[in-house]
Amino acid sequence: MGRKRVLYLAAPLCYLSNLFLAFATGPVMLILYAALQAFYTITTGITSAMTMELVPVDQQGKWSGLLGLFAGLVALPAPLLGGLIWRELGPIYLFLIPIAIDLVVRLPLLSTVQETLRGPSPSQMDASAP
Repeated sequence: MGRKRVLYLAAPLCYLSNLFLAFATGPVMLILYAALQAFYTITTGITSAMTMELVPVDQQGKWSGLLGLFAGLVALPAPLLGGLIWRELGPIYLFLIPIAIDLVVRLPLLSTVQETLRGPSPSQMDASAP
């Protein structure tokens, strides 16, 4: 199974974990949230591996620097934006907006990325057979 397919299958489980946290009414829902949160960790690792395989080796330092720059630029206004969303829309939207952004931006972009994990082709497997 390819990495992209795993990301597509794990995304709804990540969304479900956020929804369990947002709508938690007791400890059971929080335990379910924690269990499903493992899928977020899995998708983060897969995404990082795919990123490094797509970027040429001689450009990986620059790419990591750009990622750090943009993460820092986003981190500056994020608390203010989160506070405004909390106050003006409600705390539940802090969980729903990331799900919507993931559905509308990340998953469609993922469909345009080539699969990075390639096994041996069938012809290579036949050549290595005794």
